[in-house]
Amino acid sequence: MLNKLKDGANKAGLEAEYVKRKATNSYPHSSDIAEIIVQLRHKETCVNKFKDHIQCITGTVKNCNEACATAASDFAFIADQASDAHLRIASKLYLALGDAKKKYYDDLFGILHEVNAFVAGELKKVLQVEENANRAAVEKDYYKNDKNHKQATEDKYKAASADLVDAIKDFVAKATASFEVWTKRVTDCEIAFHRNSEQAVPK
Repeated sequence: MLNKLKDGANKAGLEAEYVKRKATNSYPHSSDIAEIIVQLRHKETCVNKFKDHIQCITGTVKNCNEACATAASDFAFIADQASDAHLRIASKLYLALGDAKKKYYDDLFGILHEVNAFVAGELKKVLQVEENANRAAVEKDYYKNDKNHKQATEDKYKAASADLVDAIKDFVAKATASFEVWTKRVTDCEIAFHRNSEQAVPK
């Protein structure tokens, strides 16, 4: 009975310690693990910043495309009312620009979809491995003076740390390769958009 109560108290104390450490992001990792976690944070920031900017640009292009469609429709209407050939040209221009922006939007949205999938898959996966290592670090530190748990928690942390190192190396490699692909595709769709826009201008 006393052992059960003691185990319960230890589990509650361990969880409280983990929550405190998590709130301050101050896990008792060894220096080599802390260093590689810094690499993870850098790459995580890069991925999220890239996602945020592509999402912002995609939203702006969508709004711009809708504005072009509205302008094309309005210019066509008032051109008919005023029998004005110049307004008809403006209507055709914005209709063509809208088509160019629609393709631009579709291309960007495809890239954004891939980035979101990467965040939901690869980033989420490595962050889960990190959380496991964080918990193991806290547990090892919590039981460092308990001879009944000390060795087991040290072994658990060693295994969790090894998993984390492998996971971070894998994530960094995949993120680096993905950036190469994504930036090339962004460049290609930017060039295509400007070329299509130029071709849309009435001669």
